[in-house]
Formats: sequence, C-alpha cells, structure tokens
Amino acid sequence: MQTFRVGDSVAVLHDTIKGKVVELSSSSVRIEDEDGFLRSYPLSKIVLQQSKEDYKIENKIVAKDRVAARPAVAVSKITIVKNIARTPSEIDLHIEELRDHTTHLSNFEIVQIQMTACRAFVQDALAARLKKVVVIHGKGEGVLKSEIHQYLDHLSNSSGIQLDYYDAPYSEYGMGGATTISFYG
Repeated sequence: MQTFRVGDSVAVLHDTIKGKVVELSSSSVRIEDEDGFLRSYPLSKIVLQQSKEDYKIENKIVAKDRVAARPAVAVSKITIVKNIARTPSEIDLHIEELRDHTTHLSNFEIVQIQMTACRAFVQDALAARLKKVVVIHGKGEGVLKSEIHQYLDHLSNSSGIQLDYYDAPYSEYGMGGATTISFYG
C-alpha cells in the first residue's frame, strides 16, 4: 500500500477527483480537491498523482511480456516502405491484450503501458501515412479514453499534425468503447 504525506498530490480511484492531502488517519485520508472542497476517502481509494515530469514517454513497447533477444539493427528507408502495408489500422489497448501478467500492476502502471502502446501505434500510423486508424480503449471509467484524447490534442497542437478523432462506429465497436482517428495532410 502507498504511503501518503500531507501536501501530496493524489487522485481518487474510479473518479475524476484530484487534490492535495490535508489530513491523514490510520484508515482514511482527507483531501482538498481542485475546487477547494474537503473530502474524505479510505486509503485504498487514493493513489499518488504523478506529475507530468514523472511520466516516462516511450515509443517503444514490448508486446505480451516478451523481449526480443536480437541486437539492434539500423532500419533503412527501404525497410520502412516495405512495412507500410503491414501496419495495422486498429489496436486494442485492453491490458490483457498487451501483457500476459497484469495482476501485479497498479492502475497507474496499466494506464502508462496502455498510453505507451497508443503513442507507438499512432506514431507508426503516421510513419506509414495511414489516413484512418481505430484505438479500442473500452468504456470503463473513461480515464484511458480521456488520456488518449488529451494526447491527440497535444499531438495536434504541438506538432502541427492535422487530425480529427471521434467515437468509432457503434455497429462495430459499441457505444464509446473505441476512438477513430483520421489524419489529414
């Protein structure tokens, strides 16, 4: 279990509430949320909120807990052109699809793994000049979906990449369980 101190930035599991710890007891924590309201929660429902500097953003992902034991090889532009046709146009970010063993992972670690996979997938799609891709994130509490949308907004605003995103077709992916990303230009 995590240990907290007064002043720590925290978030509430399964909710969108974030704030600072103002009081601690043996079984609960009192936080002041972003709107200035005081709220009490059991310690098991609180996690430390990581700052943006704590996020380790990588484009390289390891699929299904397997690591290739081959040495790094320089990739030529010809190789990239040959692999364009093999770039998938859909990724399922459910943690069970990305890793075999997940019981030891915290919610924060799971979202980081999912976002690393998402970033790598989007970068591969851009490199392959795909026009449309689908990211399956599931419904859940909407945390992963909002992280993906925030990443796409940042990508569009900071890199000048022209894109649009919206809920994927209901008939194929259900209501709100996937996002379609269209790239322009």
